[in-house]
Amino acid sequence: MENNLNNNNQAAENGQRPGWQNPPAPSGWQNQSPQPGWQSQASRISGSSQSSGPSQSSQSSGWSPPPSAGNQRDPRPRRASRLGIVAAFLGGALLSGLAGGFLAFNLLTTGVDETRATTELPVTTEAAETTGAVETRRADTPTAVTVSAPDGTMSVREIAEKASPAVVAIYVEAVQDTFFGRQVVEGAGSGVIIASNGYILTNNHVIANSHAVNVRLADGNEYEAELVGSDSVTDLAVLKIDAEDLPYLEFGDSSELHVGDQIVAIGNPLGDLQGTVTAGYVSALNRDVETDSGTLYGVIQVDAAINSGNSGGALLNTRGELVGINVAKPVRTGVEGIAFSIPVSTAQPIAEQLIESGTVRRPMIGITGSDVPANNPYDLTPGVLVREVQPGSPAEKAGVRVRDIVTKVNGQDVASVDDVNRIKNQAEIGDKLKLTVERNGELIVIEVTLEPAVTN
Repeated sequence: MENNLNNNNQAAENGQRPGWQNPPAPSGWQNQSPQPGWQSQASRISGSSQSSGPSQSSQSSGWSPPPSAGNQRDPRPRRASRLGIVAAFLGGALLSGLAGGFLAFNLLTTGVDETRATTELPVTTEAAETTGAVETRRADTPTAVTVSAPDGTMSVREIAEKASPAVVAIYVEAVQDTFFGRQVVEGAGSGVIIASNGYILTNNHVIANSHAVNVRLADGNEYEAELVGSDSVTDLAVLKIDAEDLPYLEFGDSSELHVGDQIVAIGNPLGDLQGTVTAGYVSALNRDVETDSGTLYGVIQVDAAINSGNSGGALLNTRGELVGINVAKPVRTGVEGIAFSIPVSTAQPIAEQLIESGTVRRPMIGITGSDVPANNPYDLTPGVLVREVQPGSPAEKAGVRVRDIVTKVNGQDVASVDDVNRIKNQAEIGDKLKLTVERNGELIVIEVTLEPAVTN
């Protein structure tokens, strides 16, 4: 079509009607060549043309102009011309088909040869240390790693079928003082059965200040629940219902999680959508998050949909194991796809202590401090300013004083109270921490022996 349009435009420039053949020459004239740029109709159809210079004649294959008088057309049918056009068309089609078949055959045979050559190259196999994946290396290509799914991996559907019976809905009643006096308010959350005899792990903020707690299992049965113990520092609590042989979730290993791992969340969003399953990925690890209950350290950030009422619900890995207790999501307008979960590396030992004694023992230094930023109007050394030393605490026994500035703990720089707490929480009761403090312009090192602090 493009060739025809180009030819027609050329014809118009030469004063001829587009699509016409060259008119025959008047009688007595010699047969002249077509004007430059023209092709006969047969040539345009077949895609071939023959052209000559000014001193040579040119003819389209299959016909020659018949003699006639003047510039009038020959009224006789030109059967030979039409037969020539058809023959040229069929010949072109046949040649095109043969060329296409030859090209396809070459492409196919080339692909087979390349594949065969690839499989014949030497291959080395190495076992990956962490995932059990297999690395395949070809001698002529850069190293390529294929990460295989770990053994026991389940689909989201399989995880939901396995774990949903062990995730419960929690409904609470609490008394609050309001402008109109004391009123009973209701709330809802989620929980996870962690033992067949009725122990349930949830968030402290779900049951805080409540005077009545009820649990509804996945099968619809409801029970009154007793508070075994709670810990406001980690925002965890354990409930107990009077039931046996309950389905429960096994603790996984949250330290094995990596950014990009798939996770599944199950809970009771909005307080009336029990058993809701959402899926997503680990977005980040070891986040420190400010909540209404305080700072949560080392939590898991996920993009699974977690909403009000999901608090206390289950975060599961691809083996259907409990790896987190869902706790919070930002409440800012326009923020989606961000939620947080307490890792079981934190939740499991807290739950065990609460079941055993109803309280949590954790190491204590015994100071109250304030952050000192790098750029401050008082030209103080950055770190943590000690504002209070608790009487009888490890800090007082070691000689820490008010107005000391803690700059390092065990050799690690600290710029905030959160930094100090993070290092302290990684230690055990009885461990010693070395505090580097600035006092009256001098740096001194004070060794503090951690003692237990009881919180609830």
